[in-house]
Amino acid sequence: MPNARILLVDDDAACLDATTTVLSFWGYAADIAKDSATALSLENRQSYDFLITDFELPDMNGIELFLRIRQSQPDIKGILVTGALTEKRRFDATTAEMLADLQKSQNALQQILTLLDLHYRIH
Repeated sequence: MPNARILLVDDDAACLDATTTVLSFWGYAADIAKDSATALSLENRQSYDFLITDFELPDMNGIELFLRIRQSQPDIKGILVTGALTEKRRFDATTAEMLADLQKSQNALQQILTLLDLHYRIH
């Protein structure tokens, strides 16, 4: 199992708990943040391979957060997971060169695991 470092950001505690539990079960270590300020504080102390973030956060959106973190960690991969995936958000995520944009659903966790697995099979 790859030794990936993941930063998981969502203001929904239930989503954080569920995603962290599943990632941990599959051998991935994840640090969690409920807002962008906490995420930025964490990324100042730790390098991450992946940012998995909700779009709607209290202090900035997930795409803005990804772009901000990528300034200091240019190799980080971003996965946007949102309850309201619009064409504009999809376009903005693609323009920001995020790895994926996903609709929050029962399948989102499986899609995240598939993306992580594919990334490590290719690299």
